[in-house]
Amino acid sequence: MSNGAKSRRQSALLLASLGSNDTAVSSAMGHRLEAQAYGVACSLPEGWQVLHGLLHNTPTIEQAIRKLESAVEELVVIPMYPQFSETTSGAILSEVYRVLGDLDNQFDLATRTLWHNDGGYVNAQARQIASFTSSLELYPPDTQLLLLAQGLDPAEKRSNDSYEQRLDDTAALVLERLGWPAERASVVYRSVGENGRPEYSELSHRVRTLLNSGEKKLVLVPMTPPSDSWEALDQLASVYPEEFADSAGRLFVCPELDTYGPFMTAVKNLAVRGPRSVALGMTGTAPLLAQRSASGEADTAPGSLVMIGASIAGKIRTKHGPD
Repeated sequence: MSNGAKSRRQSALLLASLGSNDTAVSSAMGHRLEAQAYGVACSLPEGWQVLHGLLHNTPTIEQAIRKLESAVEELVVIPMYPQFSETTSGAILSEVYRVLGDLDNQFDLATRTLWHNDGGYVNAQARQIASFTSSLELYPPDTQLLLLAQGLDPAEKRSNDSYEQRLDDTAALVLERLGWPAERASVVYRSVGENGRPEYSELSHRVRTLLNSGEKKLVLVPMTPPSDSWEALDQLASVYPEEFADSAGRLFVCPELDTYGPFMTAVKNLAVRGPRSVALGMTGTAPLLAQRSASGEADTAPGSLVMIGASIAGKIRTKHGPD
């Protein structure tokens, strides 16, 4: 090599998600994860191979890892769940370790499992909400945010009480970066029923409480996980129509992060240098809503405006392709 230049280290990035035993759900998750892998690959420097895999269904994590090029010296694994829990990131890492134990390849392994307070991720989530709400003139005085998160099953909740704390930390950081008063927002959980299907009793209770108190505009923000909440949006279309019709309320669904540019940049930075944690008071020089108020501009036009009664599943499938 000329001028004493050093060769770039060959690295690989694996984006991993759970998948599902439900073929339609897993297919949607696989499509989305593939798009995210492509988006991150476009922003990574030369010398990176980007893979994606699911714990349940195809492409599996094992299939992805076995595609590693022989020249790879480092593998970085990012479970696509910012808030670590044993049943998501923990299960993914167990599978990664199992597969690597059967390989002859020797390389460094780095995992990015705690990025719920990473500055890039927090900023991306806040910017997505700011862009959406500002473009529709939805502001805190007359609008409530509902941050939808995946809840733990009772057994794991007893043994892992830090998960909800991480979600609360994320929410506080995002709201501060956004400039949205905490009293005008709620973290609500979806749970998993005995048949493995999602349940929304907490969300349902919160929605009805807000409508009964006179709130007219609610914005649902899918927070975790980003790759399967389309199912939540589908179910919402049939859960609340009467309540909204009676109260003249309106429900807006904020786009997920998906391949949103700032989020792809955040994931790229997670791969290259790991998470950079922020704390309250460190999220930005000025709240995003204040910046938009001063400039009169938003990042983008809304990518999703879903009213109760619309075919939400149809919109998601149109956006991401067939199941």
